[in-house]
Amino acid sequence: MQKYFEFLLLAHMEHPFLLLDEPFSMIDPLFHNIIKDVISSKLADKGILLTDHYYNDVWEATKRNYVLVGGSMLEVETKADLAIHGYLPSRQ
Repeated sequence: MQKYFEFLLLAHMEHPFLLLDEPFSMIDPLFHNIIKDVISSKLADKGILLTDHYYNDVWEATKRNYVLVGGSMLEVETKADLAIHGYLPSRQ
């Protein structure tokens, strides 16, 4: 509950940018959709950088996705790109 409250507090503060590191981790899954809704509602007002291993939740909350590989940011257009860039195991 504390982490969820901290997210809500930070998301609604008056600032142009929001950095969220693992907002879905260690949070009750019941709050995941609420967090995604809040992120979506703030996209018009502020820049948001979101990192999390819960890539499905990230995918649903973001407009553009990147993966960091060898110090380079590579744009990811499909979830299959995550496997191509080594983030997920490839399905052969």
